[in-house]
Amino acid sequence: MSAPTVPAPVAAPNNTRPTVSSDTLPPAYGTPDFPAPAYEEMPEPQTMAKYLFQYGFLFPPFWIIGVMIFFTRLEPTPEAECGKSAAEQADEIELLRKAELKWSKRCAFALLGLIALVGLIVLICFAAKVGAFKHRS
Repeated sequence: MSAPTVPAPVAAPNNTRPTVSSDTLPPAYGTPDFPAPAYEEMPEPQTMAKYLFQYGFLFPPFWIIGVMIFFTRLEPTPEAECGKSAAEQADEIELLRKAELKWSKRCAFALLGLIALVGLIVLICFAAKVGAFKHRS
């Protein structure tokens, strides 16, 4: 039985390049018609829910208030007071609401984690008959 034969590779000439017309090229960036994309991210706005989450580690009832933000609506300020158009306010409220919801959810998870931790400690003390559960039968 003989080994299968493999065809030899065919070398392409070095000076052959496909020709591309200018109609198929992507547009140049930096022109007024096609501005360059922005790569920097906007910083997240400072929100009440973020502060409630952070200070909740010192005073856990702040997490309860932070969870309540999840169920509230942001109301726009009247145009006459802030000097922004309705479209600018809508963009700003959308950005703020996204940040508020993120930190409000974190408050909820922190509160649930605290409740689970306290429940686990009480359960362990009950099972080990330690502390207030010592004299129970």
